[in-house]
Amino acid sequence: MIYIFIAFSFLIICLVEVPYLVQNNYRRDLIVFSFFLILAISLSFIYISGITIPSPNNAIEFVIKSVFSIS
Repeated sequence: MIYIFIAFSFLIICLVEVPYLVQNNYRRDLIVFSFFLILAISLSFIYISGITIPSPNNAIEFVIKSVFSIS
């Protein structure tokens, strides 16, 4: 049931946003919007399935420490 609610919610977001982007010929914005929407849908279904999603803090901290040589 929750899967249907999530899918319906994302469908409503698409029905509101996509026609405006297509009508005004915002192709790049549509591509970026689609990328983030697919990412959000994927993460939502993964989270609802009970799979633990790792925090990106460790990866960001590792990159920043490597770039700036912080101990």
